[in-house]
Amino acid sequence: MRRLLLVALGIGLALPAQADMYQDASNAQLPEAMVKLLSGGALIGPVHLGYPGASPRIYAYGNSYGATSGGGIFGPYIFNTNSDTVDCSSAVGCYGTYFGHNFGGATDKGNRTGSFTLLNLTEPTGNAGGPTMWYTATGAESRASAADGGTPGTPRGDVFAGNFIATLTGTSANMNALVGVEIDVSAGGLGPVAYKSGLSIIQQTTDVHQATVDDAAFLIANQGGGSPPGWRNGIAFGAHSGWWPMAAAGTMIGTIAPFPGGPAYAAANGVDFSQVSFSGAAFKSKAFAASDNGEVTLGRTTAAASAPGAANGRLRFVCGTTAGTAKLVAYAGTSATPVTITDNIGAGVSGC
Repeated sequence: MRRLLLVALGIGLALPAQADMYQDASNAQLPEAMVKLLSGGALIGPVHLGYPGASPRIYAYGNSYGATSGGGIFGPYIFNTNSDTVDCSSAVGCYGTYFGHNFGGATDKGNRTGSFTLLNLTEPTGNAGGPTMWYTATGAESRASAADGGTPGTPRGDVFAGNFIATLTGTSANMNALVGVEIDVSAGGLGPVAYKSGLSIIQQTTDVHQATVDDAAFLIANQGGGSPPGWRNGIAFGAHSGWWPMAAAGTMIGTIAPFPGGPAYAAANGVDFSQVSFSGAAFKSKAFAASDNGEVTLGRTTAAASAPGAANGRLRFVCGTTAGTAKLVAYAGTSATPVTITDNIGAGVSGC
């Protein structure tokens, strides 16, 4: 197999002796050499360093072929730190890999992306007809294989697989957008896809503990201290910058049929807002609202009545017998005939 590897020189990098991971600390004779590209120990090109203008500072390419063996990690470009014993307590933190990119000025034009990865399936693989395989452009894992000094009731150590920060600071003003993460999905091509989601949160089979304090698949919070303005919407559908995202027959918040053989669909509560005080409504739509103190507001119904179904009942708020009043009626089962609960309620009811 032809193995391609970027190896850092002069910074104490050592790779484990696995079948698919190679190192070479010799032949460091490149001008201003910080990296070199290896194929079985032989220098291959091109490797460009320190070019002026828009030319690449480091530009490497090659082909990978053959077969892996020994269960190791294979990658055309591998950076590996076997042991990190650096005291980083006086710094912001230690980074295994850091890319910095400053820009700005009258000659700077066009978009900028600090780091980008493209994984492109160009033709059918040898997996066709076999098990479904995953193809991931960017992946990350933060792993704790040992305790970090914590005890029951006094936990220590925070493990994050990813951390994205969008910041406006200095003299920045009147910017158009500030977005922590944007996830774009486009299902084109010649046929449909079986599963599509903008964000999937999967609890793995190796997960056996719930958290003792906060335990949530999706959590929104602010840092403690300071005076953050708070969000106008915690979860919003639709935006001024785009079109309405839901299909006409879609469900904005719903559940999907379970995988065969899994546990029964069960939960203690559907929605629990009991810790929140609402100045308006806890639930609100065009013709329905439930307030914080238990009051329910019904809009006057003008649509034609229909039977609610064999196992259902329905309440409707309609015009009363006396002009300007309303009445509350009920329907049940397969009958579309209303039963009046109370009539001639109030006065000045619009449209009655």
